[in-house]
Order: sequence, then C-alpha cells, then structure tokens
Amino acid sequence: MINIISLICRKKAFSNIISTLVHFFLGIGFAIVGIYVTVVCWNGLKGLEGDLYDIKALGEREIIGIRGQKVLVNADNVKNCPAFPNCAVQEKWLQGAETRSLIAVIGCFLFDAIL
Repeated sequence: MINIISLICRKKAFSNIISTLVHFFLGIGFAIVGIYVTVVCWNGLKGLEGDLYDIKALGEREIIGIRGQKVLVNADNVKNCPAFPNCAVQEKWLQGAETRSLIAVIGCFLFDAIL
C-alpha cells in the first residue's frame, strides 16, 4: 500500500529496504497499540467481576444512577444496588456489560492474531 501511494505521488516506488523498514515499524506500532487495547479491555472485564462501585478503594462516593440521578454509594447501601431501581435490573445490566466486555476482549485477541 505504501508503495502504491508513493508511486502515485512521486511516480517512483520505494526501494525494497525502505519498504521493508516502513512495514516493520508500522507492524510494531500496530502490535503495541493492539496489545495495549487488549490489556485495557481485559482489565475492564475483570473490573466488572469484583467491587462494582470501588467501595474498598474509594470508600463513600457519589455516582450517577441509571436514571440520571446522583446517588451516594457507601458500604452500608451497596447491597441494595443504589444506582439501579432494584438488584434484578443491576444484575441484567451487569450480565450485558460482561457480555460486551468479553466480545471486546475476543475482538482484540483476533485483531492481534491477524496483525
């Protein structure tokens, strides 16, 4: 592709060495970005499994609930699913979020494997 662009713009293709170097560095760049995105998606998936509201790390905090209202979440009310109308809705949302995260991780692995 880089040779086609060079051929159109300069009317001359790159040499084999320059083409090899360009493709090498582009490949390394895509690999680094792909690995980074895979790690970010994996951490997002693992973040859904534990303390959903990060009460242990952040303590009491204010969040935006599913209906757009501000909700204060702490260790006392976290079992009542305060950001959702009830715990069944939270569970359904959590299952959907885990499914989307798993699809993202699988997509990242496939992207990394193809490149």
